[in-house]
Amino acid sequence: MFDLLEKFENVTVDAAARISPDDAAWCEGNQISYQRAHKLYTEFRAALVESMTLENEEWKQRSDGRSHNSYTYCEFYGDGGLVSIDKRIKEIQRNFVAGIRCYFSGKYNIELDSESIDESLGLKEPKYDRSMENSRREKVMSEHREKSSRLLQYNEIVDEILLQLDGLTFVDKAVQQIKDKARKGAHNNYRNDSSYYIVNKKMIRFEDPFTHYDENYRAVLLGLWHYNTGLTSMTGSYWYSEFNIRYSYNNADKRVGRAYEFEGSKVCKLRFFKSGRWDITFASAEYADAFAREYLGY
Repeated sequence: MFDLLEKFENVTVDAAARISPDDAAWCEGNQISYQRAHKLYTEFRAALVESMTLENEEWKQRSDGRSHNSYTYCEFYGDGGLVSIDKRIKEIQRNFVAGIRCYFSGKYNIELDSESIDESLGLKEPKYDRSMENSRREKVMSEHREKSSRLLQYNEIVDEILLQLDGLTFVDKAVQQIKDKARKGAHNNYRNDSSYYIVNKKMIRFEDPFTHYDENYRAVLLGLWHYNTGLTSMTGSYWYSEFNIRYSYNNADKRVGRAYEFEGSKVCKLRFFKSGRWDITFASAEYADAFAREYLGY
């Protein structure tokens, strides 16, 4: 029995098996480009360190150790120095991680915690402790450099991304975030979580204070778009170009004073007022109630 449990504990599932073939192919292509650059700079760094060590030893032999070598050819600082190479390797690491993260975030319209991913992969720099002895500080920084400059595999990054899904699919996570943001945007957290809206049969009305916060408005708008279409992104849509703009509270705003009507959808009409009021009319009271409860926390 215990042998069987131990076998299950030792089973690992490759991250590539938990993402689509297209996603895996994209990540593998990115891995090749990253790995080539990483190899180039790490080999250059190793050669540079070796040359610097050799140069110092040769100078000591020539000068009998009486003077410092002020005519260095392999530099610690400078554009091509060791510090610059270390900086570039760090950039390569972060670009690789950010590239994978942004790919999934952009494709599936989800927000991912980049700081958490960097920390888990060992890329986050240790805190600078002034009370630490120089030798100890140098050791800590050296250990961090070794860990953070190692060759990464895209599976490691995908694993961290999948952990942030909390067991959901990418699409389900995107929907969850849309609803969470819409619910948060529809309520005034500074006033006992009171709502900015009222539901009246087929209409949901957002009052003036709500439209003072563009982030809240856009969160609810995206929720409304998803409820109406089932899509998690408005990008490239009529709604995005027409409604996803800053509310200017004056007649220059092209939305103000117009009634935008839609046929064959859950949402029948959107109307914006100069006062900042926003009326949403649904095809039925049931649709209005469902949206309020599911997206706004009614």
